[in-house]
Amino acid sequence: MERIETLFLAKDVRFYDELESTNDKLKSLLSAETCPEGLIVKADYQSAGRGQRDSQWHSPKSENLLMSLLLYPKFLSAEKQFDLNKIIALSIFTLLDDLGIDQVKIKWPNDVYVEKKKISGILIENGLKGTKVADSIIGIGLNVNTINFPDSLKKQTCSLATELGRNFDVNEVLFRLVKNIEQYYLLLRAGKSKGIHQQFESRMLGFQEDRKFILPDGSHMIGRITGLDSSGRLIVDVDGSEHFFRNKEIQFTF
Repeated sequence: MERIETLFLAKDVRFYDELESTNDKLKSLLSAETCPEGLIVKADYQSAGRGQRDSQWHSPKSENLLMSLLLYPKFLSAEKQFDLNKIIALSIFTLLDDLGIDQVKIKWPNDVYVEKKKISGILIENGLKGTKVADSIIGIGLNVNTINFPDSLKKQTCSLATELGRNFDVNEVLFRLVKNIEQYYLLLRAGKSKGIHQQFESRMLGFQEDRKFILPDGSHMIGRITGLDSSGRLIVDVDGSEHFFRNKEIQFTF
């Protein structure tokens, strides 16, 4: 494997055969030692991997990318913390696009899809200090080499291997992804949040399309995603009226 060089991310990568959760392991390291920005924890297998809505992340051992990245985005205000979700999703989008995968979309707030199938999930846990983000633990699951998914997932899940018909070196995928993250992170740190926001919006699943959504009470709503507000809330136009939704306040239907 040829390691792709970065400026400051992934200079310290801790590899583990098995962990309950890479995010939890990174949190324990952060509380026990002085950790450099860019530290990565990677596991071949997670026994308690999780995603949004407390869902489990299915991944056979050694087949996929399971990692957590530590950032210290102290330049970022707490109200702008969703900007981190944007740059991670865009980094994954760029990786998939560069590999030649078509129909890649970012499913707000934290997933990446190929057409109607999920290929990657993001779980970000931020530590706040006053009005700033002191530290950010960014968990990423990316399906790389799995081709046989459980029956309950096969119609809604895919991988690099299923889309491109070949296997990949998981560590090479890691470093290619981290290179993308570093580039977007530097743009964010340089104050280029407007361009990042526009990129994210334009790549969102359902952007400027009429779609059916499910609300927490189980009712359905038809609306058009018109963008995000500054805090990352989804803006949905329903019959000419704007509605704003946070995570877990609305679900997509397919």
